[in-house]
Amino acid sequence: MQEIRFTQCPRDSAVFCIGTWRNHSWAACAFRIDDETGVGSLHQLDRVATMFREMCGISGKGRCIGTLGIGVSRDHSSHTISLSQEAYICNLVERFGLHNATIVTTPLAPGAILTKDQCPATAEELRDVHNNNYRELISSLQYVAVAT
Repeated sequence: MQEIRFTQCPRDSAVFCIGTWRNHSWAACAFRIDDETGVGSLHQLDRVATMFREMCGISGKGRCIGTLGIGVSRDHSSHTISLSQEAYICNLVERFGLHNATIVTTPLAPGAILTKDQCPATAEELRDVHNNNYRELISSLQYVAVAT
């Protein structure tokens, strides 16, 4: 992307941008595995398509059914685009073993007081905490809440 003067977004390394909105020659392209989705001026998007065709043999003629883990569906008759996180959420359920999870309003009783004595002390407890993916799960759920 840098070969055609796109700049990598400082907040997301999978997003590249070029141009400005004011001069009507801009684009933003997001990448995930082997998918690319772009928005912007036709001129800039054509440059990206040409680069991918020449460098990778990718046609870019496919229908967009998903990007960045988000499902995309279009209803041409009503001129709408719908976004869905269903596949991403199902993947989280599988990855974190949440098939039999129960619904609770909060993981701790209201007013619960945590102390240092409750921290893991034995080697086995430390191993259990180390193998716990709670932080990764919370980050993934935050992505679901913010991304769509």
